[in-house]
Amino acid sequence: MRRLQLISALLLLNLALPASASLSRLHLKNGDVLTGTIQSQSAELVSLLLPYAGLVSIKRGEILQISTPAAVVPMAEPATASVPDVVVITNGSKNKPWSVELDVSASNRHGQQDSSVLNLVLAAEYNHQHWRTSLDSHFDYELKDQARKTHQYDISPGLDYFISPRLFWRGSVDYHYNHLASDYRNLDFSTGPGYAVIQQPKLTLDLVAAVGIKKAYFREDGEVSRFLLFGDQLNYKFSSLEWDLKYQLTEWPLELYSDGNWMHLLNQPIDFLYFDREVTANLGLRYKLSDKIRLSWSYQYNQTDIELRLPGIDKFSLDIKDFRQKLSIGASF
Repeated sequence: MRRLQLISALLLLNLALPASASLSRLHLKNGDVLTGTIQSQSAELVSLLLPYAGLVSIKRGEILQISTPAAVVPMAEPATASVPDVVVITNGSKNKPWSVELDVSASNRHGQQDSSVLNLVLAAEYNHQHWRTSLDSHFDYELKDQARKTHQYDISPGLDYFISPRLFWRGSVDYHYNHLASDYRNLDFSTGPGYAVIQQPKLTLDLVAAVGIKKAYFREDGEVSRFLLFGDQLNYKFSSLEWDLKYQLTEWPLELYSDGNWMHLLNQPIDFLYFDREVTANLGLRYKLSDKIRLSWSYQYNQTDIELRLPGIDKFSLDIKDFRQKLSIGASF
């Protein structure tokens, strides 16, 4: 009898819901309510396309009920709300609206040169209806022969609004502070459209095209500030292309990921110093030791293209390039 009720409910659901045309509400046993478009169904899983998280698969045993909004009332009729059709499935994953990832890398070396390195990476994300909020932060500290070689941190909050399941608009801020560099503080504001090019359970790719303003602050007593005679602040306008790729291998507990930003500067506040572009790219591999603990290897590449252009002499490159590899242990929640 229980199986007959389940089959009847599924038949009613298939009649009431076109698989990819109308919105559906999934009420989970943990209290969450997900609204999206059902892409496919089986006796064990329901695949739902969410406007903020892409395609997700949910076990039927974790679903309390599935409902669909009532049909639109014709304009000539009184605007009275009708009760939505509800299909109850007695059996139903916990699709948490938030996630947190933390990676730590540390090393200590003693020999001809003593060195200590500490790297922290924190990434958090929260999804609510058509909104996605994110926060990325990095902290790097390196000590060599009791002298600081690296001491910097980044904080990057962002907010996405999904216009459709794939198209969204992003606004973000990037704050970078370097305790040792002459350009000790950089502050970027950017906004622009993004598109989820690939939305699959094992493969996702987001692209964002943005424009913004970059503010660079220099130490008043620094050599660079005195040499260039421009004061302690520069403002740039820029365009950028961001990408975020994740691929989960099917047969191995491995995840390949790549993210980065290509930035082109649109104005030049200093005539003889030409800033062309900045590129930041990360390529990494995560190996899951358990559902929450993983080992991570990452390769980071940073490049800033700068040219010194003085009258009567050839252009002189002042490009800055930085390569880093890192092995860390992390956890996801």
